[in-house]
Amino acid sequence: MYTSYIAGMPVKILMIEDDPTIVDNLAYMAQAKGYDLAHAPDGDRGLALFKELQPDLVLLDIELPGLSGYELLQAMRREHPHIPVIMVSGRNEEIHRIYGLELGADDYVTKPFSVLELIARMGSVLRRSRGSSTDNGKQLQHGPFFIDEEAMLVKYFEQAVKLTRAEFKLLSLLVRHPARVFERDSLIDAIYSSQHAVEPRSIDATIKRLRKKLSEIRGDLDPIESVYGEGYKLRHGLAELNPGGH
Repeated sequence: MYTSYIAGMPVKILMIEDDPTIVDNLAYMAQAKGYDLAHAPDGDRGLALFKELQPDLVLLDIELPGLSGYELLQAMRREHPHIPVIMVSGRNEEIHRIYGLELGADDYVTKPFSVLELIARMGSVLRRSRGSSTDNGKQLQHGPFFIDEEAMLVKYFEQAVKLTRAEFKLLSLLVRHPARVFERDSLIDAIYSSQHAVEPRSIDATIKRLRKKLSEIRGDLDPIESVYGEGYKLRHGLAELNPGGH
């Protein structure tokens, strides 16, 4: 047995699940992997543990006693938007998967699932979470955008914007390559942990959320351009805008 670490500390996993069989099966494999697993059987205790532990990763069921998984995800994104969340649900319809990703989930796994596959997805999400700032200390400035990739900080017209990890990674990618048009599949590869579990429409949902947050600061400007039949890019001419101007 070995222990997994992030920055010298054991990896903390919070599982919010009311099925004891699933919890027991995952607990055994998580222990073998070296994860420090905490468990909450309902939504209310899950939110309390999330605030107390600030885990490295959350495994979140949708149908829970108390707060639902969707309500929990929204609350967790308001509290700590950069902590990755994998939704684990018996609902396998596309609409539920898209809705979970639209709310900010990093991955979506349907029941019944292979515990080994879930462990692999957890590792993938954790690697992506740790790798979200690949250039330590690197800062980006492009027109009204200021991005500190190490601190996961975004400022738009000098106002801080609270983003989920997926939104942050998408915006950072667009700002880092302002002239490039990104196809949806390329954005899925760069942002989400499991391409086969993510539909192209989830990128549209992430863009929609991102636009809404940015419009609250500057409603007359859409900094993300939709390129018909291709994908998305940063709008041309942003570099000439003064960050402090309106």
